[in-house]
Amino acid sequence: MANMVVKNSYGAPQKQILVADETAVTFGAQVGNTGIDADANGKKILKAGTPLYGNLLDRDTAFVKATTTDGTKAVWSVQITTAFVADEVLTIEGVNYTCAAAEDVEGKKFAGANAAAQVTSLKKMVAADDYTVGGSSDTLTLTQKIVDTEDEGPTVSKTASTGAFTKTKTTSAVDGSTNANAVILHDVDVTAGDENGTIISTGHIDLLKLDDDVKELIPSSVIAALKAEGIKFIRGSLV
Repeated sequence: MANMVVKNSYGAPQKQILVADETAVTFGAQVGNTGIDADANGKKILKAGTPLYGNLLDRDTAFVKATTTDGTKAVWSVQITTAFVADEVLTIEGVNYTCAAAEDVEGKKFAGANAAAQVTSLKKMVAADDYTVGGSSDTLTLTQKIVDTEDEGPTVSKTASTGAFTKTKTTSAVDGSTNANAVILHDVDVTAGDENGTIISTGHIDLLKLDDDVKELIPSSVIAALKAEGIKFIRGSLV
């Protein structure tokens, strides 16, 4: 059930975003295009998983994209305190980066005679799904892409006996505010204005099924607000 494919309001197939959809509670409602930007084709698409705001007692008045303030994204610094030597491995967010005599970005091999040079090399290749990578001198910075006050930060480890690092939180996440109280179940084309849609008032939503731009609409403030409404986000099947 959670993996079934349906058709959206403009004909394209899409995956079901619910997990255990038989336990979910959904309602038909009007949905609008407030806050929805037109895409490259001039279409305004209210995408599945978008948090909404509206009145369940007045579903003829359109639910619209929820308004959420940004809050503060947490930032961690990873500092190399002692340079790594050849074949030692630094692992960041599950990806191995190996110290080598010569830099190989595609091969995830970093190089440098000292800590600062090695960080400069690493910045060319380190990437993480949940963090934006930057930094200066001998320090990498990893900044949350989405505000999450419960995030413990990027996972960092090493096989090195010579090379050493420290991981420090330099900025703590602070939630913004949101009026979200529902979620749209399927994509709806709202280019022309209000349309019929289906909203989720209770259920489990698979984050892995959402488009990246929709995930950015779901910081921890939205997760908390919707949990209070009976909607939970989980990381379900990759299928």
